[in-house]
Amino acid sequence: MNKIVFKKKMRSFISICLLFFVLFPAAAQEQAPLDDLNQFVIENLQFPKGELSDGNKGRMILSLKINNEGLPDSVFVSQASTETFNTECMRVMELIIQNWRPSFLDDRAAGEEYLLVFSFSAQMGNSGFSDKYAQLERLIKKEKYEKAMALIDQKIEENPFYSDDYLTRSEIHRQMGNNEESQRDYMTARQLKKKILVNAEVTAFGMPRPPSSP
Repeated sequence: MNKIVFKKKMRSFISICLLFFVLFPAAAQEQAPLDDLNQFVIENLQFPKGELSDGNKGRMILSLKINNEGLPDSVFVSQASTETFNTECMRVMELIIQNWRPSFLDDRAAGEEYLLVFSFSAQMGNSGFSDKYAQLERLIKKEKYEKAMALIDQKIEENPFYSDDYLTRSEIHRQMGNNEESQRDYMTARQLKKKILVNAEVTAFGMPRPPSSP
């Protein structure tokens, strides 16, 4: 039986059953606490069925204004996607506001604006995914820094909003003796960490189950 495999990525992967869809688990790190905003989003964000076609991608970026009391004040669209992706992101945004906890700021300052990045990618025809981060780790351990650099450059090009990716590239630059580039990536990572509240990525693999015969 054909299936769709969903990958939901923050800093770890979560395995959840959803109708006839299967979420493909990867090696997860320690589970985040229930009051963690990234965990909350990854448990609620879904890939819209209407966007399940090969190569289909979307990214919506929302700007959330936090008032001086540490509560959501207003939401602005910084980058829109298709109507279907936008609708799903706004649905999750409403859930965030309805279930807001002070811990969602993760020690960030009140009275500021923060970004929430939602990314979607459909790779229909692929039955699974390759763990590029595991591959990257192996390359670094083997001191194959040029290949590691090419891989992390690809990851940053695909999604330039992950602070950890810039930290990884900073370390690779350091190992290669590129001190200026290493410092620049380190500072970029710090800026992204402060500015981005959520960076959610959902990827769909495989083929949808064919409709039942009448």
